Amino acid sequence: MVISPRNPPTTRIRQALPTTETRASMSTSSANKTHRAEIHSHSTASDGAYAPSRVAELCHQRGVEVWSLTDHDNCNGCTEAREAAESLGITFISGIEISAYHDTSVHVLGYGVDTEGDVIQDYSERRFESRRERMRQMIARLDDLGVDISFEAVADIAQDAIMGRPHLARALVAAGEVGSVNEAFDRYLHTGGPAHVSMGWPSVENAIDLIHRAGGIAILAHPGQYDLDDDIGDWIDAGLDGIEAIHPQHNRQARRRYAKMARGFGVLSTASSDFHGNRDRFAHFGNVPFPVNWLDAFLERLGVS
Repeated sequence: MVISPRNPPTTRIRQALPTTETRASMSTSSANKTHRAEIHSHSTASDGAYAPSRVAELCHQRGVEVWSLTDHDNCNGCTEAREAAESLGITFISGIEISAYHDTSVHVLGYGVDTEGDVIQDYSERRFESRRERMRQMIARLDDLGVDISFEAVADIAQDAIMGRPHLARALVAAGEVGSVNEAFDRYLHTGGPAHVSMGWPSVENAIDLIHRAGGIAILAHPGQYDLDDDIGDWIDAGLDGIEAIHPQHNRQARRRYAKMARGFGVLSTASSDFHGNRDRFAHFGNVPFPVNWLDAFLERLGVS
């Protein structure tokens, strides 16, 4: 089954795989019933390690039944992902992760968007070019710091993907300038770091509107990263459809807080691994339980029975 699109509603981290006890605690369903779904994942179309079809194969191997590919600021991998999912009997939902800004970088997930429509295509083309220009600026800053890396070296790693800091970090590792991706971020690329360059991101409200205009629903990704809980109500007033309550970077207290917040506002709660394919970043693929009542509500909102 393939889900895309729908009408909009009216209104670096090193981790071990979770233990059985931890997996159980991650479910906030009263019946403690969970479902295998992966609705926040990345591929080589952005900063993931695997091609979309390979991510689909991993879904199949791990018993994932519902999957969404949510690459950063583009849907270029969705056609390949959709075809692979169909062949494996996996329900596929088109997705995107929009980069926004509100005092800090904020990510908004879009589900059920029209991947071929003008809204997403125009936005992705603008982001593709602006990210390439940003990369040139970061490389210039590294050069000023005595770090020798070329734009071509980063482009060789990114290939046709929309460029991001993880590609630059991998290029720095390949050039022997740092020992790991984490070191690249810690020394140079973290937000506010000596080589970091900010971009002209849309506001969270504009990201929500873009997703709705593309026929999708908008979910706030990993809110525990932002320290912006007081703003979530305003974003829900602006049309935010839900909150990603379960995420590998959320501890038990955060998971419960965001699930309670979603219930209080009457919006969706979701769960994800935020899979990138890197051994030391978001490695919980296929192991993050998605409470059945959450998934049922999510699929119903997308028009899936």
